[in-house]
Amino acid sequence: MCIYTFNFLIIAVYAARNQKIRDDWVKAMEARIIKEKLDECYRTEGVNHYQNCRELANMYFTALKENKVEGFRKKTDRS
Repeated sequence: MCIYTFNFLIIAVYAARNQKIRDDWVKAMEARIIKEKLDECYRTEGVNHYQNCRELANMYFTALKENKVEGFRKKTDRS
């Protein structure tokens, strides 16, 4: 393998890793924005927040489940 090809592969791996990390952080920040909107809804709605903020709460719980920062490497289960 040529040294130039090897360097290109290293650069491509770093670029893919950085993009994955950026994408994960964008998803995490989206969840944070939803949480801020949910907090504001709780404060403004008062005792009716269970009914009036249900949609935001469902969006937030869905975002918490799906939008976790995982990183580039996956842990393998070694048994």
